[in-house]
Order: sequence, then structure tokens, then C-alpha cells
Amino acid sequence: MNQLTNHEKINTYINEVCSQIKARELHAEIRLELESHLQDILDDYAAQGMNEEDAIQKALEQMGNSTTVGQQLHQVHKPKTEWSIVAAILIFVALGLLAMLSLDSANLSVSLSQVHFFEHKAFYTGSGLILMIGLYFLDYRKFVKLSWPISTLAVTLMLAVIFYGAQLNGQQKWLGFGAFYFDITMVSTILLIIAFAAMMSNKLDTIKGFGTLFLFLTIPALLFFTAHTSIPLALYYFTIILMVTFGQRSWKVTSFTLVYPALMLALVLLANVDQREFTLYRLKAFFTPSMASQDARYATEHSMQAIQSAGWWGQGLHAEPLELASLHNELILSYLVYSFGWMFGITLVLLSFYFLRRISLMLKQLADPFAKRLVLGLLGILTVHFMWNILMTIGLMPMTSVTLPFVSYSGTNYVLELGIVGLLLSVYRRKNMIPRQVTAG
Repeated sequence: MNQLTNHEKINTYINEVCSQIKARELHAEIRLELESHLQDILDDYAAQGMNEEDAIQKALEQMGNSTTVGQQLHQVHKPKTEWSIVAAILIFVALGLLAMLSLDSANLSVSLSQVHFFEHKAFYTGSGLILMIGLYFLDYRKFVKLSWPISTLAVTLMLAVIFYGAQLNGQQKWLGFGAFYFDITMVSTILLIIAFAAMMSNKLDTIKGFGTLFLFLTIPALLFFTAHTSIPLALYYFTIILMVTFGQRSWKVTSFTLVYPALMLALVLLANVDQREFTLYRLKAFFTPSMASQDARYATEHSMQAIQSAGWWGQGLHAEPLELASLHNELILSYLVYSFGWMFGITLVLLSFYFLRRISLMLKQLADPFAKRLVLGLLGILTVHFMWNILMTIGLMPMTSVTLPFVSYSGTNYVLELGIVGLLLSVYRRKNMIPRQVTAG
């Protein structure tokens, strides 16, 4: 093979083919395939008694024009865009802006009427789309070598919010940067999921792998406990369980990942009196509403009443406003159904399912193990948010602070959600640009 590549004509031909292929990381693999194919052809001509120069000339002619072959290979390996996900996001963004514009024109309470929802949502939309596009062009594989720095950054941010963060509704998870406040639990969860997806390249059933898993399950629990936030911890644990269950074949590792987080979450709730009381308050309102206080049932009951009174086409933009404090966030779906009707709500729910389904289908098209784990983790975050908010709105899940992705006001979390989409599109963009030696890892 080395003797073959030293031939000037063959080397020139292969270089011309590779010059048409922009995915440079695939050049080495394509060179080997072309060399192997040429060697087979040359062996056939040699068996027929043909001299070397004539055999090489005929072999190159049989292979075809180098520019044409290169362009054909480039089409196979060029970057791809998942346009159905892009289209769904644009629809979500438009619906979110419509919702905020509608809230601005509604006769809301004094506290909410002073917020310029559309103006702020438009700003966050622009910021989020810039982040999404930037991450789309970023090579996600760079994260593999940055797993420890990324996890260290996540822990550092959590420590910063514990010592310097702002507390709201008993939860210390907001960190201010100028005029903007970021939900650090959301930022840290995304960073930890990226880092853990990279760490899983090491088998978790080894001592080193199990130690890594233990750290990723224990340290976040301690940090979230200190910040008085149990729901983000539950979301994080769900995503880790999802990644381990579908990414490992060891029943011992899977069993540990199912049991240990449940115990840690229970300990967090038991040790934190405020969080325990609040959780029981919400669970009681959900499971035994007749025994719960009026305040505990208020949001769920009024959400259900708003949906029931909407009718197929809604009450319109200028209908009597709903007496709910979280119309712009957790209960945005209730407000949209109330204003635009059941048909609008059904369409939005179906679009949510379609969006999640398109992401799940990406998993079947990915050969890179890290890409699969990353997509699975990010899909877990989005799925919990979509499903919990939808079911919560119609009274089938306890009322929490989980918002409807892309549509709710959400503030900086909305920017992070668009960033998640950028990472997903980055993975899909490179699905045909991964060398085989990487996909086998």
C-alpha cells in the first residue's frame, strides 16, 4: 500500500479527490478507501499480465474523474441541517412572541402590567438565536476533551450562587450579571450533562468509571441542597438515569443509578425543612385536593377553569383577564388556550410532541457514541420541561415552577433553551463527518 501511494499519478488523483471534500477529518479515511480500491483493481490487471504504468492508467480511468468523485463524496459527507427542528423552533418563537404581545395588551394586575413582556421577549429571542447559531457552527466534539473543565465550571457557578446569589421564593439559584439574572441551576445542569456525556466514554462498571458516576450523582446533590432547590436536582437525576440506562449494559451500574439518586433526593428533601414543607404542600394539593387549602389548589383550579371556558376558538385577546400570577411563565399554556381556544392548544401540544419526536429520531442517525449520549441528555431536559408543564396545566401533574420551553417568558432560561437547540443542530450537522475510528469509541 505504501508503494502504491508513492506513485505520482495515484497520489495526485487522491489529492484531487480529497480537495473537493470539506470535511478534512475524513480525508485520511477516504484516502485509505481509495487506495484499497485502487489496489484491488491493479491486482486484477496485474493478473492479466499488464505492466504497472498501463495498469495504473486504466485503474484511474476506471475510478472516474477525480473532481466528479470528490464532489460526490462531498455530497455524502457534507454538513446537514435538521430543517424540521429549525422550523418547529421558529414556530415556537413566533408563538412565544405572540403570547407576550397578547399579555402586553391584556388588562393584567398592576405588578404584571408594568413588565414589557414583548420587548423583553424580543431581546431574549435575539440573544438566544445568536447563541443557537453560534453553537450550531461549533464542533461539539471539542467538549470531549473539556469534560473536567466543564464540570469544574458547573460546580464553581453553583458555589458562586450559594455564596453570592439572589434568593427568590426560598430558592437561591439566581446569579446577577449586570441587569441580567441567570438561573445557575439550569446553567449547571446543562454543563454537567455535557461533561457526563463525555465522561461516559469510559466504562462506568470499572473502578474509575464508577467513581466518576458517584461524583456526578453526589456533588450536585450537595450543591442543589445548599441552594434549596430540589426540582432542578430531580430534573438532573432524571437525565442522568436516562443516559446511563440507554448507554450502559451493566445491570449493576443501572441499578445503582436508579436507587442512589432516589435516596439522595429523599435525603435532600428530609434535610431541608422549607423544601420538604413546600413539596408536601404541592403534593397534597395534587393527590388530595379536598384536604388541601384553597391557596394550594388555587393555581390548578383556575388553570382548569380557564381551559374549560375557552371553547374551540377562545375568548379573544381582550377577554376578561385571568387571575393568575404566573400567566407569563408556568401557566402560559392556560392563557393561550383561554385566549385562542382548544384548537390552538391542541396544535401547540402536537407541535411539542413532533419537536421531541424529531430529536429522538436523530439518535438513530448518529454513529458517534458521545453524540448519542449528548443528544439523549439534552432531549431529557427538554422532555421533562415540555411534558411536566403540559400535564401540570391540565391538572395531571403537581404545580411547580417548570415553564413551557420557548413559549413562556422564562427570561435567560429561554436563551439557554435555544442554546440547547444549537447543540442538537451541531450534532446533527456533523453526523456524516465522523471518522469510523471515532464512532467505534
